[in-house]
Amino acid sequence: MDAEETKFFPIAVGRGKNRRLRIDTRNTISWNARKEGLDMAFKIRGMYVREAENKGPEFTVIVINAENRPDWAKMRASQKTIDVPGLKGSNGNS
Repeated sequence: MDAEETKFFPIAVGRGKNRRLRIDTRNTISWNARKEGLDMAFKIRGMYVREAENKGPEFTVIVINAENRPDWAKMRASQKTIDVPGLKGSNGNS
């Protein structure tokens, strides 16, 4: 993450017959090398999510705590049996 690159700049020095070029150098931050290094590190460690894995959850979990649960004892006590005509015999005849 400390990648740098050296840039070279020609500078004209002197006047007339004594004019010549001097090469000046400057170290600058190499953003491209740093980005490529991060990309390689993320790939090696498996930190990128594959496109096929990025579809979201396949199921939903619903948690019902005691406050939201129905009182089953009261519900069973309130249920009434319903007699359906024609279902008393095994062959459907009453």
